Amino acid sequence: MSDLPSGLSFDAATRTLSGTPDTATDEPVKITYTAADGTGATTSLTFSITVNATLTFGEFVIPGAGKLVPTASNGTSIPEFVAGQPVAAFSLPSATGGTAPLTYTLSPELPAGLSFDAATRTISGTPQSEGSPLYIYTVTDALGASVTMQLQTRPAAFSLATNYPNPFNPATTIQYALPQSADVQLTVYNVVGQIVRTLVAEHQSAGRYLVAWDATDDSGHSLSAGIYFYRLQAGGEFHAVKKMLLLK
Repeated sequence: MSDLPSGLSFDAATRTLSGTPDTATDEPVKITYTAADGTGATTSLTFSITVNATLTFGEFVIPGAGKLVPTASNGTSIPEFVAGQPVAAFSLPSATGGTAPLTYTLSPELPAGLSFDAATRTISGTPQSEGSPLYIYTVTDALGASVTMQLQTRPAAFSLATNYPNPFNPATTIQYALPQSADVQLTVYNVVGQIVRTLVAEHQSAGRYLVAWDATDDSGHSLSAGIYFYRLQAGGEFHAVKKMLLLK
């Protein structure tokens, strides 16, 4: 077999290619694969290998073909879509690497009245309804390599939602939103005002958060059925309390 791109090797005994290419190729590399028998007769097969340049959205990198789906929002947020509130041309980040041309997509569909211009990577218009809190932003190159980033809409205000399910057994989920970074405390109280569980006690970036509670206290012991309260304190600007019912 003719010379392979750097980092790849050919095992003639098993007829396999393996390894990790370490340098992108400027163009397809033509490879000649030849088989010979004991009499010296030969036959050849010619094909090409392209090693893709690294395709990345900054800190999230994947070499060659493939897909990366981070679970975090990557610190990237877009304006919250509120019906009747105009969104100026908001630019999404560009990618580097890959094999041109790069194609950008955004899903799910934006609410009516808003549009995404893939050529300029911008969102603009006036939405006629609220949008999704989470969008998937994908860049795909000419060879099919892709990188995917989660984009979170930025909440317009602090909020604490009703837990779900409620009543619950054995677990429930609490959702809250931060329009800006803040020191956050999310605590659960019993009916006499004692803290039974601290769910969050840290500085958090702007975004939307989900916290699951399994009806245990800070020592890991299961709590008895009854009414409990949960309180969100975000910085010195916001606090809210809601009630939930634990069934047994």
